[in-house]
Amino acid sequence: MKETILLFHIDEPSLKQALQKALLPFRIRLKRVPESDYVLTLGELAGLPPLAAAEPAPSDDEASSAPEADSIPAPMMIFAGIPDGKLNLILKRLRDSRIRLPYKAVLTPTNQGWTPVQCFREIRREHEAMSGSRNL
Repeated sequence: MKETILLFHIDEPSLKQALQKALLPFRIRLKRVPESDYVLTLGELAGLPPLAAAEPAPSDDEASSAPEADSIPAPMMIFAGIPDGKLNLILKRLRDSRIRLPYKAVLTPTNQGWTPVQCFREIRREHEAMSGSRNL
């Protein structure tokens, strides 16, 4: 798999530009995912073949009735196929560039069968549990 960062809901032009500038030295493909592709799995979006038996996505009955149930209301990044050492350098570069995106994840065998919306819900749930607050 080609080293890729999947970008979701990165609409602000200054944020797009800052990300491109910060990540250019790493020679990683940045893929902006349109909302129309949110029906695909993270693995498919990263260029992996479809899974025969995907891990079940986290279920969240409360979130499925929320207004943003089929969207991603905040910027999110998914790192795919990036070795740990390089990922640490990328995260440091984002911090040094003052680019704050709290919703980030690494593509794993567990989440590659999830849709972007399912992944966002899980990241948000984990973020809220760690910070003890509800941001969205």
